[in-house]
Amino acid sequence: MLRWISTRFNAFMERACERDIERLKKETQLLKAEVEILKGGTPTVLPEEDRTRLRKAAEKIDPEVLKRICAVDPDETEVDSDDSERSSF
Repeated sequence: MLRWISTRFNAFMERACERDIERLKKETQLLKAEVEILKGGTPTVLPEEDRTRLRKAAEKIDPEVLKRICAVDPDETEVDSDDSERSSF
């Protein structure tokens, strides 16, 4: 009986997490698009400190989940030619 409850609870929590991930991904994409519009298409530049903080936070997230929720594709990240300590997306 306890195993059945545990299995059902885990399945419920997994579905709830999936819904939250999808909601947050959509919200992040909308906010990113809004920022791009407000900045007139100019890429947002992240200082090295922020990039380091994001990398450390990403280490704690399952890589498969990170791929689904990541708003900034690491392959899209560029080093700003004016300041090698900054990244843009």
